Amino acid sequence: MSVTKPNNQSEAWLFYDGDCPVCRRAVEKIRPALSRNHFQFAPQQSEFGQRTLGLKPGEVLSEMKVLTPDGQLLNGTESILYMARFIWWVRPLRWLAKLPGGKFLIRRSYQWVAANRYCVSRKCNK
Repeated sequence: MSVTKPNNQSEAWLFYDGDCPVCRRAVEKIRPALSRNHFQFAPQQSEFGQRTLGLKPGEVLSEMKVLTPDGQLLNGTESILYMARFIWWVRPLRWLAKLPGGKFLIRRSYQWVAANRYCVSRKCNK
């Protein structure tokens, strides 16, 4: 995937599925903590999200992405662990990830939620 880094990027960007009710609620819950830590937010479906992530019009990724200030593009699980550095009540996931099998458990849990995000929010027709 080709990523276009925003000019003079000094903040991280969280790209999420803007059509997903679960995703939107999660973003609203974490927005205050992450905004204080120089995060910006954009739906993957937005013009900015599509251009930055190199997506075709209407294309949505299977998981969220975080673009770090140094230009790294992180996938769903890595995104969560990166954001956990800035959210005190999510920080225990970083500790869990260091235990044997912990990162595997977090990855599988995230993959299940991401794959079922529309059904979890009772919008299974996607």
